[in-house]
Amino acid sequence: MGDFRYLSYLLIFQEVARQRSFSRAAETLCMTQPAVSSSVRKLEKYLGVKLLDRLGRHVEPTEMGNTLYRYACEISRLLDEAKEAIREACHLRRGILRIGTTRPLVERFLFGAVADFKQRHPGVIVRLHEGTSTEIVQGVLDRCFDIGVVGQTAYPEDLVVLPLTEIEFFLALSPPHHGFHDREEISLQEIAHSRFVLQERGTSVREVIEGLFQRLGIRPSVIMEASTINFIKDTVMKGIAVGFLPRYFVEKELKEGALSLLRVKGQRLSVRVDLVYLYGRTLSPAAIAFKELVKGWASGSGRSARRANGCKR
Repeated sequence: MGDFRYLSYLLIFQEVARQRSFSRAAETLCMTQPAVSSSVRKLEKYLGVKLLDRLGRHVEPTEMGNTLYRYACEISRLLDEAKEAIREACHLRRGILRIGTTRPLVERFLFGAVADFKQRHPGVIVRLHEGTSTEIVQGVLDRCFDIGVVGQTAYPEDLVVLPLTEIEFFLALSPPHHGFHDREEISLQEIAHSRFVLQERGTSVREVIEGLFQRLGIRPSVIMEASTINFIKDTVMKGIAVGFLPRYFVEKELKEGALSLLRVKGQRLSVRVDLVYLYGRTLSPAAIAFKELVKGWASGSGRSARRANGCKR
């Protein structure tokens, strides 16, 4: 039925056919009998068939009426099912939450946050997709994800951006292969001729690192690119190249002396972590609940959300 007005007529017809009476149906539906009769006549006119035979004070469905009644019962059941699904989603007893993020942030924030969320709302299905910050932002714009958690990048104005925290990166090197392990900081000029393993293009940290090299007029020798921090860590530990890593990811290796981290002299290599979602999109109850929860997991929570162009939201 192209006109949704006829959905109400269909449900009225269903009640009349079920009770075999206009008056009893009107009483059940809290309507007047003339209004019930009018609705059925309009439905018959719309379909071009007679649905009910009026037999005195009782009615009987015609053959076409019996056919329509079966469909009306199924439609009514589906409507009840849909209403129940919406109620359960509103109370976070069911639903689907689609999150896009980068792998380092899964390891840093979202693993614990998702586990906490699932413990609170076990009926909600969480679908986590990993990619670069650029890919995740595009996925949010394309409505593939309800929300994204990404390293700061160039955002289009269609996004609401909620800053969460910052992650600082340090120069990582293998002590047996370099003579800088007893220092706390180093200038990039001192290692300008080293071989580098960097995060893949499209990631926020790669943008920050390349920007720093450009400002200092250094053209690094990048021999490998990686999508995972583990690969960069292993490559550095084997002395193949130097790279940039966050401290939280290599605490064990630092204690064992297998890796050294040095702050870049005169520079702070940090990436801001943002939660983003599409401006004007109504977030699901699950997305709203997760947004509030992940703010509590991030050390920089409490700052106000803004649109990508700087407007408050």
